Amino acid sequence: MKGAVKERAARIIFALSATAAILAVGLICVFLFAGGIPGIIKIGVGEFLFGTDWSPTDVPASYGILPMIVGSVYVTVGAIIIGVPVGLFTAVFMAFICPKPLYKILKPAVDLLAGIPSVVYGFFGMVVLVPFIRNAFNVPGNSGNNVLTASILLGMMIPIHATLLPYISSADELKTKPTQHSVHKLREIGIEPDVLLCRTEYPIPQSMKRKISLFCSVPEGAVIEAMTLPSIYHLPEAFEKQGLTDIIINRLGLTPKRKNDKKWFKFVKQKHNREVNIAIAGKYAELKDAYKSVSESLYSAGMSNKVNVKIKYVNTEKDNIPADIKGADGIIIPGGFGPRGIEGKLKAIKYARESKVPALGICLGMQCFVIEAARNMCGLKDADSVEFNPKTKNPVITIMAHKKIAGEMRLGNYASSLQKGSLAHKLYGAQNIQERHRHRYEFNTDYAPLLAKAGLHISGLHNDVLAEIVERRDHPFFIAGQFHPEFGSRPTKPHPLFDGLVKAAIKHNNARRK
Repeated sequence: MKGAVKERAARIIFALSATAAILAVGLICVFLFAGGIPGIIKIGVGEFLFGTDWSPTDVPASYGILPMIVGSVYVTVGAIIIGVPVGLFTAVFMAFICPKPLYKILKPAVDLLAGIPSVVYGFFGMVVLVPFIRNAFNVPGNSGNNVLTASILLGMMIPIHATLLPYISSADELKTKPTQHSVHKLREIGIEPDVLLCRTEYPIPQSMKRKISLFCSVPEGAVIEAMTLPSIYHLPEAFEKQGLTDIIINRLGLTPKRKNDKKWFKFVKQKHNREVNIAIAGKYAELKDAYKSVSESLYSAGMSNKVNVKIKYVNTEKDNIPADIKGADGIIIPGGFGPRGIEGKLKAIKYARESKVPALGICLGMQCFVIEAARNMCGLKDADSVEFNPKTKNPVITIMAHKKIAGEMRLGNYASSLQKGSLAHKLYGAQNIQERHRHRYEFNTDYAPLLAKAGLHISGLHNDVLAEIVERRDHPFFIAGQFHPEFGSRPTKPHPLFDGLVKAAIKHNNARRK
């Protein structure tokens, strides 16, 4: 049993070092797992780099609210993700922090899970986390290793601390004081970091690594340089060259069964001369990280199609549309909630439809595709979503009949059946698909016949009831889904919708250049 566990752990050890890269970058957006559980992008990008779904199928979607509590600690064990809420629920969950008498009873479970890599993501500076973290790191473990015990979760730990080395231009040097102080603060709550990932804009001199090692009591070889690079995807190779993988393997007592696959390093180093311009039209355009999963999906689709994707963020509340999206080879209308920026999105969709610019709608974006067609193609000038206008006479977007409990959403993976011969069917290459959802409003299919006459067809359905995908047949690429395809995209395997959008953008760019 242990041998099989260790073999599996060895297979994902490279991805662990890649995940460590995400710790250094510190993205804080929302991610949605296949089981319907939302989490922070730090874990989501880990799944993105693994190339597999970390769907916690044994954790019901109804627990989705738990990881959303402010101050959550996210724990991954192998392919299982569990959110351990603290903050408001600290007192409740402290009961699950294993005391020594109970630890003796649970020791067989500790022995069974020994050797499985665990990664704890948390905001350790929060006061409410101190009791949780102190207890977690003080539980005795196997062979002298610390063991985190939270609820039913037990596993070996390797504390990796991401820290900043600021550059002072007037002195022309990097400063180590912030790192020394942050390590000191970690020790105050019982955490002794084994590895330091030092974020820096410039190379760290070996003499400075020795200084950090001396004052932070970390081996010199465990002071890892996390320098700003052209792409986050270059970080795993940088960490590999500095020996981070070996440090993790040795610290967790693992025996690798095979060498790392170097194909990844070659893939991310590809250089392309072609460029396509994609506009993301949404109300959060000034906060680019809000669309991080969308932008990364575009970049990976670009790499697979051997083009550089240049993204222009268009604010649908403030920018001049369509003037500010002219020249784009493709347009994405992303997801969101609320009425802000909707009119700008509708203008962008109208421009894409009339100008034959490839367009992709995501979640709320699909709903906007429906509203735009109803208003401008069907003559229903007051067509709207009941989310924005509860009194509209033409509710082309309505709340789902089985989701009328306030605040309840349709979360996680749901199956869809695609219409044969449709654009969606051609893109997916399959008739039955599964996608991740996070919404409570849907296309009112009472209006489907009218919209079909105007050219907007339903090409994907869930249980022959809920509209999942709409598209136009008189357009090179005009398609929208009620789901979030960005969460299913992978660096070496872009999602079919993003891949299709980039391919269509290349064709549009070629035609525009003639």
